[in-house]
Amino acid sequence: MYPTNVKEAVELWDKGETIWSIEMGGLGPGYEQAIQLLMVEILRDHCNDIIPTDKKEHEDWLKTFGEKTVHRINETAGGYSGAQVGAAKNLAYQFLVNGWGKIMAMKDLKDRKIQVSNFWPKATKEAK
Repeated sequence: MYPTNVKEAVELWDKGETIWSIEMGGLGPGYEQAIQLLMVEILRDHCNDIIPTDKKEHEDWLKTFGEKTVHRINETAGGYSGAQVGAAKNLAYQFLVNGWGKIMAMKDLKDRKIQVSNFWPKATKEAK
């Protein structure tokens, strides 16, 4: 039911398939979609990372985790708030470190499960 790993999640996203995730925004569908988009792109950019186990190396790795991704897609996505970046990085980190199944099985998150995909309504020039 859930992706088995982050690479599979990104592949499903790229195919336009629905993936299960955790709601992070709570401020409406557009705000949430932006968080989920950034989360998937962070996973795309970090899915091959070897996460350091040494405390100092891990802290250094976390300082740059997701930053290049944010800069890469920020303008295309309309500009992220600090809260959106923090939410997307946190969620991506959890999926990367703990795996989809473990996160989705957490009982305290059961009311925040959502389905997301890379398909969502977009405004066109004709609609304006």
